[in-house]
Amino acid sequence: MKKLKIRRLSIVRYIMIGIGFLALTSLMTEAKTLSEAFAAFKITELKEKPPAPDFQLKDLNGNVVSLKDYRGKPVMLYFWATW
Repeated sequence: MKKLKIRRLSIVRYIMIGIGFLALTSLMTEAKTLSEAFAAFKITELKEKPPAPDFQLKDLNGNVVSLKDYRGKPVMLYFWATW
């Protein structure tokens, strides 16, 4: 029963991601430049790109991981909450 509930939540999550992607692509096709795309989403484009502040988190194994260890590499942060 619990496994079935998790699968339903996963399906709903993927549907919501798909809807968001479709909305994003529809707005992006109307924009001719990156500045227009930023304006469509009300995003402020930074002229100067300051470095991200360093912070540390524990990974799933309990090891401390620092953002500075990945300096110069692309990093995608995904924070998950289960309230």
